[in-house]
Amino acid sequence: MNGFINTMKNKGFTLIEMLIVIAIIGILVGIALPSYQAHIRKSNRLDAKMAMTKMSLIAERQYARQNSYPSSAIATGVEIPSTYEITLTRDPNEKEYEIKATPKARTNQASDECGIMRLTQSGLIKVKDTSLLDADIRECW
Repeated sequence: MNGFINTMKNKGFTLIEMLIVIAIIGILVGIALPSYQAHIRKSNRLDAKMAMTKMSLIAERQYARQNSYPSSAIATGVEIPSTYEITLTRDPNEKEYEIKATPKARTNQASDECGIMRLTQSGLIKVKDTSLLDADIRECW
């Protein structure tokens, strides 16, 4: 009978072993989650850049045909990503435009370090934070 009790005692995990496993999982999640969120923000930024580029191409095509740019982003027919507000504004003379992508509030993208991205008819790209170095701006674009 004593042998049976001893073998039953040795089965399973102790509380200390379980706490160690939980601590290891917590550390791994703490390391992996910020990296994953940064990857998602970069992916969303790429979606916005693609939409902005498509809008620019459509705007230039319209300018070549009609000598005026579209009146808004909606007029281009480009699908806008759910994490950004993308607007197209043109000057009163209809000779210049600016496409602006603003991260939506209360989304993961709101904490993106690149902030607001802009693209003009001349191909000039800008980001909200002018303190970014050129290398950082290239990372955003």
